[in-house]
Amino acid sequence: MNRLIIRFFQPGPSIMHVGKCLHILDVCRKSLLREPQTMRTHHAHAHQGGEVGGEIPSASELSEAGIRFKRSRTMSLRDISFEGNTLRLPMLFINAETKLELLNLIAFERFHTGAGNEVSSYVFFLDNLLRDPKDVSLLRSCGIICNALGSDKDVIKLFKLLHTDIVVDPDSDLDIVHMQVS
Repeated sequence: MNRLIIRFFQPGPSIMHVGKCLHILDVCRKSLLREPQTMRTHHAHAHQGGEVGGEIPSASELSEAGIRFKRSRTMSLRDISFEGNTLRLPMLFINAETKLELLNLIAFERFHTGAGNEVSSYVFFLDNLLRDPKDVSLLRSCGIICNALGSDKDVIKLFKLLHTDIVVDPDSDLDIVHMQVS
C-alpha cells in the first residue's frame, strides 16, 4: 500500500520501503526524508543549544559573500550540507499543490508526537534563504528550485505563509547547517 501512495504522490523511479507509517501523510513525509545514498553531513561544530532560528542571510547575500549553491545528489530533504563555501540543497519542484502538501506535512509533524519536524525545519530554512524574487531566481539557476507555480514572487509568498508559527528542533542536523551558514 505504501508503494502505491508514494507512486501516486511522487511519481518516478525512486520507490523505496518506508517502514510502518502512522498515516498517509507519514508515507509521503518518510519518502521525502529517505536517507541519501551517501550521508554527507559535515558538522563543523557541535550546537550547544541557545537561540534557535536566528535568521541567516538570504541566498543572494550568501552568494555575494562567496557561498556557492549546488544541487544535492539526492532529492531527500535530509541531503543538505555546508562544506567549504558550498551549500548543497535538494531540488524542490514547486507547483500549485506544494502549499497544501507542505502545510499538511507540517501539521502532521506538529500533532504526532515522535514524528519529528524535519519538513518544518526545511521550510524554515528555505524561508530564511528566500526573501526576494532574486533569491528564488538564483536557486532556480542552480537547479535547486523548479518553479511551476508562476512568478518567483509567488514562491516568496508561499514560504512566508508556510513559515508562520513553525517550531524548529535545536538538535536537528539542519539546525547545525543553519548555524554554520549564519
